[in-house]
Amino acid sequence: MWAGKSGRSITYNRPVITNCTIAGNVKAGVSGGIPTITNSIIWGNLSPQIAEMKGLGRVTCSNVQGGWADEGNIDTDPMFADPVNGDYHLKSQAGRWGRQTENWISDDVTSPCIDAGDPDSDWDAEPPAHGERINMGAYGGTSRASKSFISDLQ
Repeated sequence: MWAGKSGRSITYNRPVITNCTIAGNVKAGVSGGIPTITNSIIWGNLSPQIAEMKGLGRVTCSNVQGGWADEGNIDTDPMFADPVNGDYHLKSQAGRWGRQTENWISDDVTSPCIDAGDPDSDWDAEPPAHGERINMGAYGGTSRASKSFISDLQ
């Protein structure tokens, strides 16, 4: 997450971008090259979110503002906790990690990026309650991943 030019500017390389949040850049979120992007959120950058991708690059199981036609992608507000102040945790009724308070906070909404990543990705490090599927974004697959709203666990 860098508010410079492009979030990730590449020319001829083949980067693998997994569980990243690329947001708030003054140009495209990802530009050029042949990237493989999975479980990521590319949101709030100047349009287009992904520019000049070459060849066989893939974007799957990610949230891309403006859409991206590939497997498992969505185009919906990720519901970041406080992006203005750099907090890109996903809002959750079941709980998200509070960066300032260093404890779990319940929100009045739940992000559509929770439990929306690649079903083959490892979600074991995510705290209970979870839907046994990795979250998209920078905290997916970590102990600070937002919790899933599972009514029978409440």
